[in-house]
Amino acid sequence: MYSAALVVPRGRGRLLRYLVGCVAALLFVQCFLSLLSARRALPTSFFQFDSSAAVSPRLVLGLTNTTARPPSTGGGGGPRDPLLVKVMVDPGSKAPAPPAAAVTVNGTAANGTAALVNVTASSQRPPLPTATTPAGTSSPADGRQRCPPVPLKLVGPLAVPSSAPSWDQMEAEEPFRRLTDGGRYRPAECVSRHRVAIIVPYRDREEHLRMFLYHMHPVLQRQQLDYGIFIVEQDGSDMFNRASLLNAGAMEAIKQYDFQCFVFHDVDLLMEDDRNLYTCPQQPRHMSVAVDSMQYKLAYPQLFGGVSAMTRSQFELVNGFSNQYWGWGGEDDDMYNRLTYHKLHIARYPANIARYKMVKHKHGKVNPKRFDLLRRGKKRFTTDGLSSLKYQVKDIVLDKLYTRLLISLGRR
Repeated sequence: MYSAALVVPRGRGRLLRYLVGCVAALLFVQCFLSLLSARRALPTSFFQFDSSAAVSPRLVLGLTNTTARPPSTGGGGGPRDPLLVKVMVDPGSKAPAPPAAAVTVNGTAANGTAALVNVTASSQRPPLPTATTPAGTSSPADGRQRCPPVPLKLVGPLAVPSSAPSWDQMEAEEPFRRLTDGGRYRPAECVSRHRVAIIVPYRDREEHLRMFLYHMHPVLQRQQLDYGIFIVEQDGSDMFNRASLLNAGAMEAIKQYDFQCFVFHDVDLLMEDDRNLYTCPQQPRHMSVAVDSMQYKLAYPQLFGGVSAMTRSQFELVNGFSNQYWGWGGEDDDMYNRLTYHKLHIARYPANIARYKMVKHKHGKVNPKRFDLLRRGKKRFTTDGLSSLKYQVKDIVLDKLYTRLLISLGRR
């Protein structure tokens, strides 16, 4: 029978090796006990659903008892805590609030020159919320909770209308009676997590506009957004400048309300699935991934046209859209280049969700200089965009279904 006592080996070398082995064994035992203790502290489910996230749902990984830093939501950066694993690219950035500025009778052009602005409303209703009363936080007076990260009334695939009722018939229907002047809506049952301005460049497409509004308002309400729809109409007979209209629309929208993000939307694209959320993105999001006119396939990886979403801070970081693209094509590819230049990632929902039907129409005159402008675009990123935007607001109409902005670009 062996003795339980330790046998000390002879010689200093053997003694040293023996002591090192003992220390290593003790360290191994200590690590094993620490892991065992941590395992007992883990939740029963390795992943937990965190509905307390500021904007979107998250999965919290394993060691939830560890105190974590709050995720960064500025610009395009993602959560910096390694314990947080993102489910979908949804959270929005809290953009700095602009000065409280409601639209007045005497407007000002973006270049500082005086511009006469007529503001009319379709009826006498409560005024639009201003930037001093944002809807992003709940008021103790009403006691409302924040809306759930994933809206509960989504239906999935949608039937896209081939026509729309008249303006009067539309306004009489239930979803549209919930709107306030300017095409504004905020959910009554909870405080929305997203303040979104839908910016639509427009000219002479009245039937398409009715179809767009008839289809989109019910969807956006089911998504529980605090939103407004801005129809930015180009005045005059110059070639259409989609990008400048988007710039002007975004700048005018934030004068009316503290919007966190923008969805830039062609009027002829109608969503086919309301799970395609128009929420504020953490990274710039290309929304119209699969369009029927392109066999529901992404035409090319750099595509950023049709429908796209950006936070205010992202839009300002890249200096908005280029103002140089008169005529059809090029401005969305230029925006893609601006985003990647600033190390922002283009996010997309799966193609079976981000589906759209394009209403048939004739494209405008193609911009013959678009490829040359794209080649030289990088040189103009800081000088061509919001920093060089010049326009005049000729008219503002707060219609029941939308805010109409009549914009004069004054082509040089």
